[in-house]
Amino acid sequence: HRPEAPTAGRPRRAGRGIRTNPFHSGGMAAFVYILRCADGSYYVGFTRRPPDERLAIHRSGAVPGYTATRLPVEMVWCAEFQFGAEAFAVERQIKGWSRAKKEALIAGDVAALKRLSKRRGGRPFVADLRSAPQGDGDG
Repeated sequence: HRPEAPTAGRPRRAGRGIRTNPFHSGGMAAFVYILRCADGSYYVGFTRRPPDERLAIHRSGAVPGYTATRLPVEMVWCAEFQFGAEAFAVERQIKGWSRAKKEALIAGDVAALKRLSKRRGGRPFVADLRSAPQGDGDG
């Protein structure tokens, strides 16, 4: 089960956290954000710091990595989560999205998000499993 993306551009509060997850913080807020880099690429990140503080760190170039070589950067989307585990899962999910889907999220275009979320080929996942060749049981 993949977590749903937060409502475009609006924070969403999580349900109960998973206590065995190392990202669970007992209710400490966590954020997922998207930066637009100088080269037009997007960087998706997760932080427990206030978003403006995290943006300042990226802008300083003090931490080597993707954004340090693509300055300046601009924060174009951010959402707050009650639990770090949920924020981390959403960050991983968004990182796997196409550029078009990230841009729909940034723009708050719910219709485009729904359209871009449909499986290619138009078949539901269950149909794919049913049409898969069956093994002979020897595993």
